[in-house]
Amino acid sequence: MFRLCKSKQSQIWFDSIIKNDFLYVKAHVSEFRNYTERRASTQTIVTGFAGVHYAALYGYEDIFRFLLHHESEALTSVQSTVNGYSLAANSSLVQVLVCANQKLLIQLITSSFESDFKMQKLVGVQNALGQNASHIACATNNLIRDWALNPFVCQMECYQLTDDTLSVPMIACLFGRIEFINDLKKQYYAARTANDQFEMQRIFNILEIKNEDGFSAIDAAEDEMKDCSAQNKKMCKQAVVEVCQQHEKWLDAKAKKKLEALIKQQKLDTELIELKKYEDKMAREAKEKEKQKKLEEKKKIQLQKQKEAEEKEKAEKDKQLQKMQSVSIVAMMNDQKDDAILSQILPEKPMTARLISSQETQLRSGFMSEINDMADQMVE
Repeated sequence: MFRLCKSKQSQIWFDSIIKNDFLYVKAHVSEFRNYTERRASTQTIVTGFAGVHYAALYGYEDIFRFLLHHESEALTSVQSTVNGYSLAANSSLVQVLVCANQKLLIQLITSSFESDFKMQKLVGVQNALGQNASHIACATNNLIRDWALNPFVCQMECYQLTDDTLSVPMIACLFGRIEFINDLKKQYYAARTANDQFEMQRIFNILEIKNEDGFSAIDAAEDEMKDCSAQNKKMCKQAVVEVCQQHEKWLDAKAKKKLEALIKQQKLDTELIELKKYEDKMAREAKEKEKQKKLEEKKKIQLQKQKEAEEKEKAEKDKQLQKMQSVSIVAMMNDQKDDAILSQILPEKPMTARLISSQETQLRSGFMSEINDMADQMVE
């Protein structure tokens, strides 16, 4: 909380800052930091200011650096006039710096963005009228390049609207701040050359911002205001229109390329599907051929085994047949031998010998007949 200045000692505190008495400020900061000025505004005194605001207004670097670490979040308590600009209450030290056009001190802050989170918190602060430091920079034509066009600042503050629903580009066009608009234009073309699509879209979005009434930067450039260069406002409008048209053409070309790529991809997908179908068909055919080949090989093996079995069986039958034939020949030879023996034994009884011989012949004939039948069956 910031305390109101009541005592004469606190008045001495502010007077010491106004007089750039760094030693006094350093010695008494613990007593008077976060105090705000209650004296009526004069040529040197500003009602509602804290010590750091005075240091910012007068550009006292040593005091500013020192108080920056004690009162960086200090806000003005009432509306005040700084360098002819009506600064709303709750304005930050950066907004005071912009009104006072303190380039060196603003650079002190921007150079510390990467290393000091406290300095980052100074970006995007809006006062009682919803104005940020970039709004004020474009309205006063102060520190546009040093603050409003700083990349980190621009990313945060250009999207913010004042209570009157005006963006930073709208105010720039309203006051004919061609430097701001042209710089955004250069950034856009640089991003396009580098094919930085994100940056291109960001800058386009900044310039294309419209409030709830549909009011845009182009409309602001067409608004008639006194004390503004009509030529600069016209140039602002032309630059905004050019960037927007170029970006829309780029978007159309991008959409066309995307469509062509999609069609190409769909065609490629179709070809891949057909190729996959063909490969599947070939795989099935190859599998079927392999299956058929295996069946044929199996059948061939079975036939070979069957042939070998038949040959083996035939060989076995031939062997038995030969054996039987040998038996038959032996039997015939025995018949002849027996007949000769009977003739010698029974020479006197030829009838009896013949009868015995006839019976044996019949028996042997029957035996031989059976052997022949068996041989015929084996041959079959």
